Amino acid sequence: MLVPETWGDSNHNFYQYEYFFNFDDKVYYAKANLDLTKQLLNEWNTIRKTNSPELSDLSILAGDLKEEYFYHKGMSINIEYITGFISNHLENIIGKKIQKISFIDPDNKYDLWVNYQSKNEHNPIHQHAGLYSFVWYLIIPDEIREEHETQKSYAPTRGLIEFSSSRSNLNMRFNPKTADAFIFDSKHNHQVYPFYSDNTRVSMAGNIHSITFEDGETITA
Repeated sequence: MLVPETWGDSNHNFYQYEYFFNFDDKVYYAKANLDLTKQLLNEWNTIRKTNSPELSDLSILAGDLKEEYFYHKGMSINIEYITGFISNHLENIIGKKIQKISFIDPDNKYDLWVNYQSKNEHNPIHQHAGLYSFVWYLIIPDEIREEHETQKSYAPTRGLIEFSSSRSNLNMRFNPKTADAFIFDSKHNHQVYPFYSDNTRVSMAGNIHSITFEDGETITA
């Protein structure tokens, strides 16, 4: 189990399995600005008060969650900050200057959402659509982060996120904090384990479907 940390003055870190391959088998970690993360949480909380969870289409929901809300054009979410933050860190992954990224999927919908995860809820092992995906933790109460410490198991998992290798039986299991963000290849298998305290964890996630670089090249999923 890993508690993700950045290196020294760096604002990011790479995590990988016990062998070296391309980025499709790594996880990139970045620390977001705490105040702006809180701002995003407040914006999603406002949307939560006026919108119903997106549960009508079961094909979009991988896990056992009662509250998932998708971003729609016109919602009061700081999409510019989200796009800028992810773009800046994608440049560290790809090694090229990025002009813009898009969360618009082939159905012309924003592939960007937030999960309000309560006790006993979980996301089983799954993949995402797109080129790259991210998960950004808007708030994680300490009680959730500490549950694994009292779990009677040689492999504690409560409240953790786990990435699984496609080339071996290895995995990377993280205990994230508020304002932690992970970027990964959209096909990288991962899952979120349940917790059992009376708390709610809020995480924002999204899939990048196209990237346009400063040299004019565009790649799409």
